[in-house]
Amino acid sequence: MIRKTAVAGTFYPADSEELKKMVDGFLATAEDSKFKNLRGIIAPHAGYIFSGKTAGTGFRQFASLPKKPRRVFILAPAHFSAVGVSVGDFEFYETPLGKVEVDREICGELLQSPEFEFVPEAHAHEHSIEVQLPFLIRSLPNFKIVPILCGDISPKILASALEKYFTAEENLFVISSDLSHFFPLEIAQQKDSKTLGIITLLDFENAGEIDACGKIPILTAMQLAKKIRLLDYSTSAEASGDSESVVGYASLAIF
Repeated sequence: MIRKTAVAGTFYPADSEELKKMVDGFLATAEDSKFKNLRGIIAPHAGYIFSGKTAGTGFRQFASLPKKPRRVFILAPAHFSAVGVSVGDFEFYETPLGKVEVDREICGELLQSPEFEFVPEAHAHEHSIEVQLPFLIRSLPNFKIVPILCGDISPKILASALEKYFTAEENLFVISSDLSHFFPLEIAQQKDSKTLGIITLLDFENAGEIDACGKIPILTAMQLAKKIRLLDYSTSAEASGDSESVVGYASLAIF
């Protein structure tokens, strides 16, 4: 079963050359901090004209990895379906840049646990995994993905199930999330500053105040990480000029 594109031509260009040029441009303008012990990133999942620069900053960190990963776990929020946690046990994800293979062996391992299920319809129209794939294709060679949509699931339970994969050097994690939605710019920046402070301090006491659509994936990453560092922050106002109804974006490095 192949998971077809749902937002090509809306969230990002459907034309392969145009998409390649856009993604490569975002990656080229970002700085590679040459981190050690990088285990993954938190990256936005909005339309590229709004969040592409910030996403590129995150994915750029994969350039200097001493060992290229065999697989990438993508933890993303389920926007359209009420699920606990759904593993995208497809054969491939289709993109304008080619097909991305799913690691069905690892998906099968996860699906042996009662917490995990495969709900195909939850993935059908979901953008939060799809928009990460062109960046991965242009950042990494020869990888498979483990796509995971998160809904009503305990971050502690999910982190416990994923811990052995997180600590293995052959794996990377991409946590898909935007920040606050549809506030005036000043309020959005205040909310996002608070959210980013909680994340980077691994402040579980105040974790309930995180304002992000990918809250469960973020909290799961916080459970797994030893350190999280902010790389870039932006808002939709920078691209749209609309400062009355703003969405926040950030990229962060996970160690």
